[in-house]
Amino acid sequence: MAVQIDPLLRQIRERLRAAANEGDRTAIRRFFRETVTPYGVKSTLVHELTRYALPLLRERTPAARNRFFQELWKSGMYEEGMLAVYLARRFTRGCGPCEFKLWERWLDRYVTNWAHCDGISMHLIGAAIAHHPELAARLEPWTLSPNLWKRRSAAASLVREARQGRHRALTGRILRRLEGDPESLIQKAVIWLQRERARAPSLRAR
Repeated sequence: MAVQIDPLLRQIRERLRAAANEGDRTAIRRFFRETVTPYGVKSTLVHELTRYALPLLRERTPAARNRFFQELWKSGMYEEGMLAVYLARRFTRGCGPCEFKLWERWLDRYVTNWAHCDGISMHLIGAAIAHHPELAARLEPWTLSPNLWKRRSAAASLVREARQGRHRALTGRILRRLEGDPESLIQKAVIWLQRERARAPSLRAR
């Protein structure tokens, strides 16, 4: 029995394949030190597809949306991963522990580059922490993860909170844990988080 492909997913992939070209494919690959597998399309098309898919996904249940996002991730294609992030961030209102766990699984299973990592961290995990500040405590153990992207996410997920001067003690502990990490992508995340923390307004009244 043939597997039924989600019609929306089929339409998206048809658009991506039709627009793919070697010039954009090469440009995307040059943007990363790590290996990525792109169709090779301009980012404007990914944003256009986000706008197209959004109202259709709003008609689906949360479980059906999450299955759709998972199919995007399972493809392993760079643009489909970005599309999953762009769409998922439109459904973060009221997100909490369940969504946090889902996005943690995405980090564990699908992320292979810093753009996907930072998108999930800042826009999704960061949103869950903004709604439920107690979730931030889950990040500290990630600094010891063998998964490079999870260690980077421990820092990147706090960037927006650090800008507001929140979670300063936790941020300090995470920075100390990551400062000796040998990976350059972790060191860049450390510098990023340090900079945002230093810019934060004084919260002496809190």
